[in-house]
Amino acid sequence: MKKVNTIDLKYFKKYVRTYNENNFEHNETFIKDMLYGIGLSVDEDKFRMANGFRKFEDLLLDEVIVHRKLLLEKKINRNE
Repeated sequence: MKKVNTIDLKYFKKYVRTYNENNFEHNETFIKDMLYGIGLSVDEDKFRMANGFRKFEDLLLDEVIVHRKLLLEKKINRNE
């Protein structure tokens, strides 16, 4: 993952405190809302609103794919 200068943890804690256990009907909603809050904590301007959330999702997916490829390469190298 690209190095992030600062993460606004205070912002994220405040964001999370705005919710209670009755705010979510589905786990998917909770997960997406928390990811959105993390994105805003990383870069509020870049990851704001629906388009920003999609950018943050793309960043996360790219990191998962890269990490998965590295894990597979390590596994293959160990088996050789």
